[in-house]
Amino acid sequence: MNSKEFYYPVKWVFNRTYTFETRLRQFTGTTEKFLINGTRTKTNEDFYIPHIEPVIFEFPYGTDIEEIDLGGACIGDDTQLPSLSRFQKLKVFNAGRTSDESSYKNQFNGNLEKIGRGHALEYLDLYDNAISDNNAFGHLKYCRELKYLDLSYNNLYGSSFNGIENLTKLEHLDINSCKMLHTDATDVFRYMPNLKYLNAKYATIRLGLTDQFVNCTELEYLNLTANNMEGYITDLDKCTKLKYLLIDGCSFGGNLDNIKDLQELEEISLFADAHADDDERLSDVSALSNLSSLKKLTLGGQHEFGNVLDLENSLETIEYLDLTKCHLDEAPKDIEDMTSLTYLDLEYNSLDTDEVDRVLQALVDNGLENGFVNMRDGSNEEPSDDGKANKDTLEDRGWTVQTE
Repeated sequence: MNSKEFYYPVKWVFNRTYTFETRLRQFTGTTEKFLINGTRTKTNEDFYIPHIEPVIFEFPYGTDIEEIDLGGACIGDDTQLPSLSRFQKLKVFNAGRTSDESSYKNQFNGNLEKIGRGHALEYLDLYDNAISDNNAFGHLKYCRELKYLDLSYNNLYGSSFNGIENLTKLEHLDINSCKMLHTDATDVFRYMPNLKYLNAKYATIRLGLTDQFVNCTELEYLNLTANNMEGYITDLDKCTKLKYLLIDGCSFGGNLDNIKDLQELEEISLFADAHADDDERLSDVSALSNLSSLKKLTLGGQHEFGNVLDLENSLETIEYLDLTKCHLDEAPKDIEDMTSLTYLDLEYNSLDTDEVDRVLQALVDNGLENGFVNMRDGSNEEPSDDGKANKDTLEDRGWTVQTE
């Protein structure tokens, strides 16, 4: 090997036999060559990885590789993250699990320090690796071109967000189910004016909500489910492009006034757990009547709407409505006008037979197929004979109907 031609070895250990399908390639489409265990290979050709053997990749001096895709390659748990500093044109490094169902995943160890600097990285996916790093964002602060960052299902316990203020170009941030217990995220997201997607579900970060999203005017997806919230979300009205708002088990101030003008909202999930404080429970949802794009609404879980949920205006766009455990004696007043509804969960409420019948009649009149309705358990009563006839009609149309 000519040391002037090849200078950058990277060693990976794979846990299974693997054939790459152009997994390591260049966006430029050229045929740059590299070595695998001393064998010359082109980036636009498939290559075979022997089972459970160390593989040494050696890249040429001045490589212009822009993408390394090792998604689902099953890299072993004794393999460290490679330094990316010498890949000056690298834009994409993907080592994430290919899907939630896939058993093939990488287990790079160590921290993110070896990601390094000097590259043009825009896309970094380390979903469900074995990363353990209490200075994750400090090590990534030199990746100033990053637009996509997925650190889901890694161990960032004790990590701070120091350094994230440098990642001002981020559009997609996913820390779903990261072990970040009590990490303080106060004032973090205001540094991200280009953020479109934020998933911090089950990250258990401590988050001050006041003025947190004031600069996130591009935000489309926000999932803060099951985190440690402080204060009320006061500035969502600035997020005029927001389509998905998922903050189950969180404090949201007891009302929805600051989302009433968000005309792009398609999904809202505000499930409150049984231990929610009184000021975290919703009692007034009249703001929802203004949302003309809303398709999916979850308000279940110990909210206090009184005897009836009054949505005021007809919500003709709603397809999915979850009102589990909402202490309702009546179904929503305007359910007859929900002509797109194919999923309705009223489990663990207190609907009498007349109300159960009214719901079934409304769904029959809508004429839709292949839906789901649940009105069992709690104090819900069984339908009358007329209601059971409507139940049969719905089941003939492909519905699942649960009333006993």
